[in-house]
Amino acid sequence: MSEKVLTIQIVSMRETIGKDYLPDENLMLNKAEKISSVGLWTIRRMLAKDWTTESMQLWEQLRSLVLQYPTASTYDWQNNEYLQKLYITSGEKRNQYIYSQYSDFNDVTIDFGNDKVAFKNSKRAKIKGNSDEVAIYEMSEKESGLQAILRYPGMKAHFEEMGYALKFEMNEYLLSPVLFHNIYKGALGEVAGKFILKRELGIELSPITVPEYFEFFDYKLSDDVYVDFKNWKFTYVQDRDEIRKDILRKLEAIGAKRVYIINVVSDKNYKPSAIVDQCLVEIPMLIREDGTVCYENLHMICKEDFENVN
Repeated sequence: MSEKVLTIQIVSMRETIGKDYLPDENLMLNKAEKISSVGLWTIRRMLAKDWTTESMQLWEQLRSLVLQYPTASTYDWQNNEYLQKLYITSGEKRNQYIYSQYSDFNDVTIDFGNDKVAFKNSKRAKIKGNSDEVAIYEMSEKESGLQAILRYPGMKAHFEEMGYALKFEMNEYLLSPVLFHNIYKGALGEVAGKFILKRELGIELSPITVPEYFEFFDYKLSDDVYVDFKNWKFTYVQDRDEIRKDILRKLEAIGAKRVYIINVVSDKNYKPSAIVDQCLVEIPMLIREDGTVCYENLHMICKEDFENVN
């Protein structure tokens, strides 16, 4: 039998039966998944309670931590209690892995290999929602969009000044799936978006300091205008109607005139839109994958909302 036929048969078997996991491998993966659950419930507890000055500071510290350490060395891990509680390891140096998740990260499975086909067909991978689809996601520098953001002029120097990572180094400890998706990617977009708006339009976004409205939106543009940065790659486009309803609910609760929902970087030309009497304005991207500015979208921000404010 030829080598080519054997290779085809092996690939076919792998796609049919998936991957077998050794006992030690299962133990390591179960530990990583347990740590991921700790991260999930840490986030949910913070979001479920009324915000205080102390919890708001802790939230910002967590966001800063993940931007500094998308991956962490053993030395860093040993000297930081949050890295110890929230970061996962395979026991080897890595800077990416794959995972599947069900019910908004309530049930997560991790695979430190890079064989998406074998993982997808294993008994460990999760079925997405009520369908038969098994969705495989990736925790990686490429998936984060970091390098596209750093191509924007001045961004790399800004990240260096802030002490944020410029790449996902090969390290023993990594962001868990929920930290990567719910914290890192959001924080990355906020930091980048704020820098771009200041550099291009002179806009100085302000943090939301009122505990009752903290985390309603990302920043305040003026007294009654807000900005929220989104990563549309994962869920925004698919779940747009539900997300819009939630945004409009927050808009009414906070008594705002307008909110800008801004996707920082994209390789797709989503159609810009403004709905409900201009109170919700969606900007599909500020910069392209090559770091160049999409000025047509940038100028969707009304001058009246930021001129003579600062």
